[in-house]
Amino acid sequence: MKKKKRKPLLPWLFVFICLAAAGLVVYFVLSERAQEDKRVEDAGEPDMKTTPAPKAKAPLSDEKEPAVTDEAVEKEPADVEDRCREIKDRVQDFLSYLNKKAYVQDLETDRDIYERFETLMEKLSSHPPIPAGEGLDSLTMTKNVYHFYRVLDENEIRLIKQILENEVEHVEINLDTFFQWLMPADPCPDLDQSRPSLDVLYQYAGFFSNTIGGRAYLSRRAAPVRLLTSYYSLLIIHEADKRGENTYGIDIFPEISRLAREISLYPDFELQNTYIQQLTELQDYYLQRR
Repeated sequence: MKKKKRKPLLPWLFVFICLAAAGLVVYFVLSERAQEDKRVEDAGEPDMKTTPAPKAKAPLSDEKEPAVTDEAVEKEPADVEDRCREIKDRVQDFLSYLNKKAYVQDLETDRDIYERFETLMEKLSSHPPIPAGEGLDSLTMTKNVYHFYRVLDENEIRLIKQILENEVEHVEINLDTFFQWLMPADPCPDLDQSRPSLDVLYQYAGFFSNTIGGRAYLSRRAAPVRLLTSYYSLLIIHEADKRGENTYGIDIFPEISRLAREISLYPDFELQNTYIQQLTELQDYYLQRR
């Protein structure tokens, strides 16, 4: 099957559902929106996006590592800042794009998308699900099954469903954007503390990968949504595990090979090889520790 051509970056709301905490991006955008608009107005032209710089390759054993010059030292912070700025620009594009969509405007509310997202994110971050222990407490299982219905109101549920139905075509590139924002390889500044903590991400990632409620929710989603949500959930739990913050002792090893097989059967993913390679590395990591 021919792969779909990449479309303009229009970051996607599934951050609310797939990793919930990812949706906390709204805090960041709300604080940046006024400044961004002013910069564009002052410049008199649209903000231009830049392509993220590729990760530096480790030198081969027989190659001579280039000397670090003063110019390189001065340039590195600028490169990091550019990458961080691009990710923030993509997030800004997301909200601006959604605010113009008819299915969002048809929800009939006097608040714009920014205000609604802020309220929605506050609710999700304040009431994360319990990512383990359902076998010991039936009440925990019940709470997880109805998690989103307990935390969000009817209009917020409708908003999420509308975006999931209309934006599934862009899920791959949008989830990649949000993951870069949530867990950047470079130390992007977070002065207003808008990014969710690893603990919040971990609880939602565990919810989707380790609970009946989370898995039941994903089973009702389109294949690309389900597979990519599962993939990024495993990456987040792995990061928590490496930092010694896997507080519920979630074991993702049994899920790695299963997910890799499913993704290998879904050729429409443009980054299919990247996903499989990353999952293979995760599997080797845990095999060495068993």
